[in-house]
Amino acid sequence: MTRPVLVVGGAGHIGSHVVRRLLVAGRDVVVLDDLSTKSHHWTTHGRLYVGDLFDTVPVGSLISEHGIDTIIHAAASHHPIHRMSSTAAAFAGFVKAGVSKVIFTSYTSRSSRRR
Repeated sequence: MTRPVLVVGGAGHIGSHVVRRLLVAGRDVVVLDDLSTKSHHWTTHGRLYVGDLFDTVPVGSLISEHGIDTIIHAAASHHPIHRMSSTAAAFAGFVKAGVSKVIFTSYTSRSSRRR
């Protein structure tokens, strides 16, 4: 049996599509999202944990509790530089927790207006 996949940012726009496709494929999904984008798609599918990726102790516990070895990082950020540096630290924690596969999506949450 396959182990659950953790989708970070799985309640957001892109992450929710990833979650839906994993569920259709028969995968067990755990979602970690801080719900900061106020875009709560598919939050009733899979198991939703509200929290921040950078709170390493709870995330490590979540990984251990569910036996997660694959993480899909789909969380957007309004501050790309902060996201990159913080994500690098989070990845080190993933390795320490026994995660062997990380898929990182590269996009930011931006709003632009033409004037």
